[in-house]
Amino acid sequence: MCYNIQVRRLFEPPPVQRTVEALKTRTNKNNSNSKADWLWFVAPRKEVITLYKQGDTVSHAYHGIGTVKAIGEKEFLGETNEFATLYFPHEELRLSILKKDIDEHVRDIITEAEAHEIIEYLSSYDEKLAKNWKRRNHNNKERLTSGDPREICIVAKGLMELKYRRKKPLSNSDRRQLQRALRLLAEELGRVLDEEAEIMEEKLREACLDSLAA
Repeated sequence: MCYNIQVRRLFEPPPVQRTVEALKTRTNKNNSNSKADWLWFVAPRKEVITLYKQGDTVSHAYHGIGTVKAIGEKEFLGETNEFATLYFPHEELRLSILKKDIDEHVRDIITEAEAHEIIEYLSSYDEKLAKNWKRRNHNNKERLTSGDPREICIVAKGLMELKYRRKKPLSNSDRRQLQRALRLLAEELGRVLDEEAEIMEEKLREACLDSLAA
C-alpha cells in the first residue's frame, strides 16, 4: 500500500514579477569595500503544505538531489510505521525516512526561475568570507548542511573569490568545501535546467569568474 506524504516546503514559489519588497538587502560586514551589497536572489517563502509521492524529485541537505522511490509501511523492531524510501544517485544511496520526519530532511527542488537567479548572482556579485580559517571553515560547514541554496552560493562564490584573489591553491578543507558547494548546486540546477551536472558545474565556475575578472 502506498501513501502520499505531507511535507512543508522550505520556500514558497516566487511571484512572476519580483518586487522590491520581496528582496532583502544583505550588508557584507566582512568587507566594507565590496563592489555592492547583493540582493537575495530568492525571496524567502512561507511554509506551505505539499504532497510527496513516488517518483518525485527532492533535495536533501547532505546527500543532494534524490528521488522518492517508494512510500509504504515497514516493520522495524516489532513496530509498523510508514516510511519513504529515497534514492540519491550521486552516492548510490538508498535512505528510508519515517513519514513523520521527512519534512525535517528534504524539500522540493528549486524552480527554473530560481535557478537562473542563482547563476545571475554568481556572475554579478562578490562574496567575502571570514579571513580567519577556523571561523570560515565553521561557517561554511553550517552553510553546506543548511539545505538552503542561497547559503551554498555564499560558500561557492566566496571560496572561488578567495582562490582567485590569492592566486594560489586553497587549503584542503577550503578546496573540499568548494567542490561540495559546486556539486550540490550543479546537481540541482542541472536537474531543473536539463543539463548534465558536470556541464552545469563548469558553467557555475565560469559564472563566478566572470564577476571576479570584471
